[in-house]
Amino acid sequence: MKYQLLFFLSGFVLVLGLTPLFRKLASKLNALDHGGAGQKENLEPVPRLGGAAIFFAFVLPLLYLLLNRSGDKFQKEIAAILAGSFLVFVIGVYDDIKRASVWSRLAIEFAAALLVYSAGIRVTSIANPFGGILQLGWLALPATLLWIVVITNAVNFIDGLDGLAAGTGILILVTIVLLNWGRINPLLILAVFPLLGALLGFLVFNFPPATIFMGDSGSLFLGFFLSSFAISASTGAPGSKIAWITILAFSLPLLDMVYAVLRRWYRGLPIYAADKDHLHHKLLEKGMAKRKVLFNFYGANLILMLILVFLVKVNLKPLPMFLILFILSLAAFAGFQFLSDLNAADFVRKIFRLFKLFRRRRYYSYLINRFERGVEKKKGLDEIRTHLDKLFKDYSLTAVEIRIEVSSQPDLIYRFGDVNNLESAMRIEFPLLRERISCGRVILQKQLGDEYILCIGELADILSKYLSKVIK
Repeated sequence: MKYQLLFFLSGFVLVLGLTPLFRKLASKLNALDHGGAGQKENLEPVPRLGGAAIFFAFVLPLLYLLLNRSGDKFQKEIAAILAGSFLVFVIGVYDDIKRASVWSRLAIEFAAALLVYSAGIRVTSIANPFGGILQLGWLALPATLLWIVVITNAVNFIDGLDGLAAGTGILILVTIVLLNWGRINPLLILAVFPLLGALLGFLVFNFPPATIFMGDSGSLFLGFFLSSFAISASTGAPGSKIAWITILAFSLPLLDMVYAVLRRWYRGLPIYAADKDHLHHKLLEKGMAKRKVLFNFYGANLILMLILVFLVKVNLKPLPMFLILFILSLAAFAGFQFLSDLNAADFVRKIFRLFKLFRRRRYYSYLINRFERGVEKKKGLDEIRTHLDKLFKDYSLTAVEIRIEVSSQPDLIYRFGDVNNLESAMRIEFPLLRERISCGRVILQKQLGDEYILCIGELADILSKYLSKVIK
C-alpha cells in the first residue's frame, strides 16, 4: 500500500508544481479559451494546456516504474497505453494551440487504439443476457477500436464545465478498480494512482471558478487512458464486464455524447461543432450555480458507482442483471428528458420524420440517376419527352413547364399538367443553363402539404445538362 500512496502523492505534488508553469506557457502561446460560442461558460479568457500538467505528473512516476521492471506482461500493456496516450496527448496539445481538424484527431485516435490492440488489450467477448459468453473473433478489432475512440471523445465532450472532466475521471477510475478488485494485476493498479493524484491536484486550479482548463490535451488523454484501462482491467472477468457492467461506469459521459450527436445531427450542424446545450448547460440554464451543478454530477456518478459495485458483489444471474440495467437505463433517460426539456414522443416523431425525409431524398436521387441513364444517348427533345414525363410523375409534381429563350417571348417546349392551376400549389422556378448562360426557364409545381421538393439543385443541374444538348 505504501507504493500506491507514494505514486498518488507523486502525481499530486507534480501537478501542483507543473500547472502554474503550463498556465503561463498557455498565455504566452495564446492557447486560451475565450468562452462565447463554445462549450465553456467563462467570460474572460482562460488558459488551456492544463492537460499537459496532468499528463506529465502521471507519466513521470510511471517511467520510473517501467525503467525498473522488465519482461512483465502488464509492463508491456502499460507501455502500450502510455504510447497511445502520448499520441492523443500530442494531437490534443496541437488542437489547444492551433486547432486540429476533426479527421486528423480521429486518425490519431484510431492509430493510438490500434497500438493498444496490438499489445493484447482487446475486447474479445461479451456477455449473453440469457447465459454464456459470445466470443467476438475477428470483431474484436473493430469493437476495441470503436470502444476506445468513442470513450475518448465522450470524455472530451463533457469537458465543458469547471472540474467536471477531472472529477468524473476520478470516479470512473475508482469504479473500474472496485469492479475488478482481485483480478487486476498489482502493477496495473499501481499505474492508476499517479493519475488519481494528478487529477485531484488539478482540481485545485480547475474547481469553479477555474484558473486553467485541461483542454483537449487533457480530456483526450484522459478518455483514452480510461477506455484502455477499462479493457485491461476487465480482461478475464466473468461475463466480460467490459461489455456491460464496466461500460455503465461511463454512462454519464456516453449519455451526454449521444445526446450531443443526435442534437447536432438533427439541427444539421457538424457533430464536433461546440454548443451550449450539454446536460450541464441545461442545469445552468435552470439557475443552478456552477458548483451545485458540479456536485450534482459528482453525486450521480457516485450513486452509479455504488450501484454497479453492488451488482457485481451480489453476483446476479445474467437475465436479472440485464433487467436491472434496463431499469437504470430508463431512469437515466427520464433524467435526461427532464434536463433537456425534451418531450420523448415528440423526439421519436422527429427522428422518424428525419429518416423518412432521408429515404425520400435517396428515392428522388435514384429518380434523377435513372433519368440520366435513360437520356444519356438521346439527341432530340421528342426522344427524351417520355423520360421527362416519367421523372416528373414519379417526383409527384402536379405540373411542369419548360420554356426556351429564342426570342423576346420564350417558347413553350414542354408541359406536364397545368401550371395555371395555382390553388393549394407550391411553385419553384429556375433557369436552364448552357455554359453558365440562361437559355430557358423551368417551372415546377407541387401540391402544398405534400412531401418537400427534395434534391432540387441536383434536378436543376441534370435538366440543364441534357435539355441544353437537345434544344436547337
